[in-house]
Amino acid sequence: MNNSPVALELELLLNNYWILKDERPKDYYRIKNKLRDLREFSNNKLGCDIYCNNKLIKLEKIPITRDTYKIEQFDNVLDYVIFISLLLFLEDKALDDQFILSNFTEFTTNILINTEGSIKPDWKKYKDRKSLVDVLKYASELGIIRLRDGNDSKYADDETYEALYENTGLSHYILRNFKFDIFACQTPNDFLEAEKKELDELNYKRYIIYRGLIFYPNIVFDEISQEAVQYLKNMRYRINEDIEKYIESELIISKNTAFISEEGAKERNLFPNYRKSISDIVLLVNSYVWQDETRKNEVDKIVMSKLEFKSMIDTLHKENGKYFSKEYREAPLLKLIDEIVSYMKEFKLLEETEENYIFNPVTYLLKGEYPKEAKKEEENYEILSFDFDND
Repeated sequence: MNNSPVALELELLLNNYWILKDERPKDYYRIKNKLRDLREFSNNKLGCDIYCNNKLIKLEKIPITRDTYKIEQFDNVLDYVIFISLLLFLEDKALDDQFILSNFTEFTTNILINTEGSIKPDWKKYKDRKSLVDVLKYASELGIIRLRDGNDSKYADDETYEALYENTGLSHYILRNFKFDIFACQTPNDFLEAEKKELDELNYKRYIIYRGLIFYPNIVFDEISQEAVQYLKNMRYRINEDIEKYIESELIISKNTAFISEEGAKERNLFPNYRKSISDIVLLVNSYVWQDETRKNEVDKIVMSKLEFKSMIDTLHKENGKYFSKEYREAPLLKLIDEIVSYMKEFKLLEETEENYIFNPVTYLLKGEYPKEAKKEEENYEILSFDFDND
């Protein structure tokens, strides 16, 4: 595989929300020097802009489905409500303006009084104050505010606690500049449909495929239009050339799924990851799920009830638990299931409904088992033999 002239720079943009000049000047200038080539790919293939100014560089990441991105540090809808309130609060603040915690809580209460919707904070409730603490911590990590004095985590236990913050001015670069009237959009899907209307058919199909491959762990064909799927199949050789050139990886297409197979020690959290015991366990789970291939439906997915999955994991643990790391070997069954499901969701290996787990086609391609030598000698048991089936 050829050495890409921009693979490292694109990797930095993909792995980070943004690159701040003051915090990472070396990475900032490295990317800035390659902007022309990077924008050629992002604009023409992804339909996404790369923002660059004297403060930051940021790759816009636009989703292809409504149930897509979430902020990992957020646990509930209230977290997002408070975060948007914070962006509004900072809108009128000048660079380096300072404010205290109660200024923001009062602003949030007042602005939400006149806002439709039932998700509104009650600062007398611990869980709501905890949401505020989580949002402020995320905002500090992102760099849009600085904690100047106090310990804001104490606010969760005491609503009278104060902390002093400073506005960095970066909040202005959080929200997208939409090219259509957002006031006509009432649901997340409306935004996707509005963008589609702005594009011609060829561009739309190209953007969907490249975004799906670059921004997602895998593409499930029944989740996108058949026109986009046909574009992927027709243009697979050209797409693979781009994947090799810009990401130094390989395009894998199967009957009902497609994904990028990346090599080497990437910064991104990839699956399989042989340094993580949970990754090994999930490879094994995939093998158990596909022991009976006749269960797959017309789009190569397997539907399994949560009760049946629980029984399967119990059997898997009894048969292979001695090869797990101590953390998972000794974990209670329900905790182990939660860890497995959470990890599989992260890589779009399964979907969850109220009663079932639905395993995506890619799980058939990514299976593993413990080597016979490990089972005999009970050594090297954290490493799975990995069978990649691309038939």
